[in-house]
Amino acid sequence: MKVKALLPPLTTVVGLFLGISAVFADTSAILLRVEQNNTSDMNPKDRTTKTQKHSLRIYLTNSSPNPADLSAKYTYFGRDMVSHDVVVINSGAQAVSIKPEGEASADIPPATSTYTMEHYQVGARGAKAIKVEASGSRFVGYAVQVYAGSTMVAEAYEPASLKDEVGQAPPASKPGTTPKPAATPAKK
Repeated sequence: MKVKALLPPLTTVVGLFLGISAVFADTSAILLRVEQNNTSDMNPKDRTTKTQKHSLRIYLTNSSPNPADLSAKYTYFGRDMVSHDVVVINSGAQAVSIKPEGEASADIPPATSTYTMEHYQVGARGAKAIKVEASGSRFVGYAVQVYAGSTMVAEAYEPASLKDEVGQAPPASKPGTTPKPAATPAKK
């Protein structure tokens, strides 16, 4: 008796679940995978300045019976050492063609970021230490968006929170320069 009472609600729940998942199913025939290679160099005589080099390789799979001519837009993001805002280190686009039901890979041009941490530089004996301000930007992640015409068909963000920064982040300042402070309203 109890088994019969459970069957109709169970089938209703399963039917709702399948119906909802069908509505949200991804219809893109393009799959994207991104591999990153990061290297970091520090001069042994200058332990406060660091240079980072980042490169990406994207792998695209076309599960459609039609060829795909795509554009992969990429952005390397950094964090400004002075303002601590997210900035764009490098960005661009690269064309990629994929055969029907085929795969393709593309190497994204590398980006380099250099930053100096805030520190004190010791002078001659008896001289006061000089404060050296932080400058440059430190790599924090990337975004890759793949377009077929004007339609985005695949995307990848590392970390995922950088999705909100695409198109919003300002360009990075050059190492050794400090960004101009925002204007403050005059007091009356």
